[in-house]
Amino acid sequence: MGTVHERPSLELIVKRSHILEHVIDGTTRKSEIQKRCSESRSTVYRALEQLTEQGILAERGRGYVPTSFGKRLFREYEQYHRRATDVSDAKDILETLPDSGVPNEVFIDADIEYPNPYSPTTMLTCFTDVLHTSSRVAWLSPVLYPQYVDIWTELTDDETVRTLLLLQSEAMTYLEREDPDASDTLADASHVSLEQNDAELPFGLVVTDSSDPVMILIAHGDDGGFRGIVRNSADAAVEWARGVFADYWTGPEL
Repeated sequence: MGTVHERPSLELIVKRSHILEHVIDGTTRKSEIQKRCSESRSTVYRALEQLTEQGILAERGRGYVPTSFGKRLFREYEQYHRRATDVSDAKDILETLPDSGVPNEVFIDADIEYPNPYSPTTMLTCFTDVLHTSSRVAWLSPVLYPQYVDIWTELTDDETVRTLLLLQSEAMTYLEREDPDASDTLADASHVSLEQNDAELPFGLVVTDSSDPVMILIAHGDDGGFRGIVRNSADAAVEWARGVFADYWTGPEL
């Protein structure tokens, strides 16, 4: 049986990551590390000793260098920390979403916007710029806002953008009743498909086809109000959004 080695403490990596980071970046001397960390000398020296005991750092001359293992472990920690931070930033949006069905990839490296309480719909400007540079826009929405209608009718003037609109049945009924002119404009545009779905749509979703495709998840509260927008152009996020739209789409073949 091979030798059983003690597993390095992950708690140590979390606790001492700011010190380890400086060594990874090339700072080797104790005094310089201590200066950059703005910590007491005893704290930094003890951390360096612990990291060395765990095989994460090695002494070299009058300083310290990361071991191959230490570099690899720190990269994994950085990735974990980045992903956890991105998910944490989406906390208020996640509270409005189903417990399952929205993967973490939607939030990793995403731009997240929360509404200004005095002008909540102004955050729509964070993604409307990409619509007219797309060859196709697929948009599903459980709610209807006048700002949505304005954006959609603007798209009817741009025949270069194939537009697929899928509304929850209640939103479609409201559009037809409260703004019949807009409803007719959307229905009559040859490059626009306007459909409805009787299912309860759990969030708003926009996904574009272009040289730089993007997906936008729009979170709403129980009252229909805006709770936030997630914008992500990562391949995994875009492919997820396309799949969701295809699952709900009731119109002509995509």
